[in-house]
Amino acid sequence: MTFILHATNATRVIRLIGLFSFLFAMFWVGLPMMTSDQFWTILLLVAIGWFIFELIARRGNLNLKSLAFPFLVGISLLVMDLIINYVGLLWNLYTITPTRFTVLADPLQLPLIAFFGGSAWAMHIPEKFDPVYTSADVLIFGFFGTITERMLNINGIMDYVSVNWVNAFFTYAFVWLVLHLVYYGSKKLITHS
Repeated sequence: MTFILHATNATRVIRLIGLFSFLFAMFWVGLPMMTSDQFWTILLLVAIGWFIFELIARRGNLNLKSLAFPFLVGISLLVMDLIINYVGLLWNLYTITPTRFTVLADPLQLPLIAFFGGSAWAMHIPEKFDPVYTSADVLIFGFFGTITERMLNINGIMDYVSVNWVNAFFTYAFVWLVLHLVYYGSKKLITHS
């Protein structure tokens, strides 16, 4: 087994790091001037924008069957998000500042961000499983998820009660590992049936 990232997959990794770095910098500067509702709404628009970008990138391969896997991943992330954040609230691990509308422990926008962002991510990743790409992707989401939560803590949108950034990193890494398993596992099951 080689530990070399294929050129196309390396481009995907670089694009993902670039997108997340840009978003982090934008929110680092702008978040202190935003309300919690504004932040979640802007992040939802970014997730929808990424989803549309990935749809356009698939222009020749757009049909219901080709969207089944991305939608499965989006729904899986939405469900995991709702469960993890509700458990976090019930167990007094952390809180997310409520917005006008909430679903369980989430601002209304957050499950939609999970769905559109998860679906876009599933269109972004390689068609064939690549362990090096998966490792890089898990680390990227772990890192950017963690520093984003730190930024949300600093700006009062989220508050750690009995967890810290290490817990956040491992939670994000675990969730993204599960998403890879859901995506590639379901793809393999459906393709072989």
